[in-house]
Amino acid sequence: MPEITTIVERIIRFCSDPMDYLVPLTNAIGPWIYVFLFALMFIECANLLFSFLPGQVLFFALGSLSARPDSKLEVWLLIIILTAAVGLGGMVKYQNGESILQRKWFKKLFPQNKVNDVLNQFQHHEKRSLTLGQFMPWVGTLAPTFAGASRMNWKLFQRYNWVGAVLWVGICTLVGYFFGHSLFVQHYFVYIMFLVIFLPTLTDKLFKQLENKVKANKQKD
Repeated sequence: MPEITTIVERIIRFCSDPMDYLVPLTNAIGPWIYVFLFALMFIECANLLFSFLPGQVLFFALGSLSARPDSKLEVWLLIIILTAAVGLGGMVKYQNGESILQRKWFKKLFPQNKVNDVLNQFQHHEKRSLTLGQFMPWVGTLAPTFAGASRMNWKLFQRYNWVGAVLWVGICTLVGYFFGHSLFVQHYFVYIMFLVIFLPTLTDKLFKQLENKVKANKQKD
């Protein structure tokens, strides 16, 4: 029982102030933390099987950690390394796009209605899907795959793929960095992380409701 009590107490302390644990941990790992983060994000962005990892939460958290004066993480180095991982991962998805759509696990892993929604959006707004899709559920995950399957011009894909990577990593990391200086964010870090996780889904639902209202008003007119 004492051991269980100790574990519970440690979990509670971690949840109440994770920064006090994460900063020493990342400092102890040293430069290898950048190698680990690159590998993690590359795997997430290159392989649909690992697309459940919440990238924007990781970027925000790392930005907040790098803002701490006792942290050895460099925010600009984080942005460069993570952008490279995201961009290269998107290139792998493009190259394997046509074959991935034929895999049985793809049809089991991704609901058909979500696939159809993203495909419809990509066909009408392929550039926007690649540049801003990472901020929307499902779109950023599937857009590079559809780009490869549809044989989108390689140079055009490269341009918007990298623009999207820079925007996604840069915005999320820098927002975390600037908010990380706030004592409020440091104190309520765990709760803010949950908000960041669900914010894209809530935003997507809000935009869909607004879009449906606009369509309904047009039909009435």
